[in-house]
Amino acid sequence: MNALGADIVSLILQTLKPGGAGDAFDAFVITNDAQNFSVGANLMLLLMSVQEEEWDDVDLAIRQFQGMTQAIKFSPKPVVIAPFGLALGGGCEVALHAAARQPHAELYNGTGRGRRRPSSPEAVAAKRCCSAPWTAQLPSAPAGEANRLN
Repeated sequence: MNALGADIVSLILQTLKPGGAGDAFDAFVITNDAQNFSVGANLMLLLMSVQEEEWDDVDLAIRQFQGMTQAIKFSPKPVVIAPFGLALGGGCEVALHAAARQPHAELYNGTGRGRRRPSSPEAVAAKRCCSAPWTAQLPSAPAGEANRLN
């Protein structure tokens, strides 16, 4: 299902941090070639940590994920997300923080927030953003530039 684990979070954090591996690039595109973009956090890993009462591990996982979304949002270089299939929970949050999105025609995304509890202004905004079709398009290259690249 393509869950977000510590390895993906660490990869994105290391790439986007100042002085990191991403300094050699002009922009970043986050996508993959699996059946789904991401179904969110690795809940099995979190469940195991909760059952073993490893609260520090749970707190660390949450803080690292939030740090990753903030790194995407405040990156000095543009981060483009190309979601497809399912983009649920944390996968939708990752997409929401990007500078631009290039969604696939068949995209099912959402956080599931705002239905089971009273809606805060943030939850209403997230629900509205996740339920509306994304139409953000990347600027296209001038015709002469496109021919030069071919």
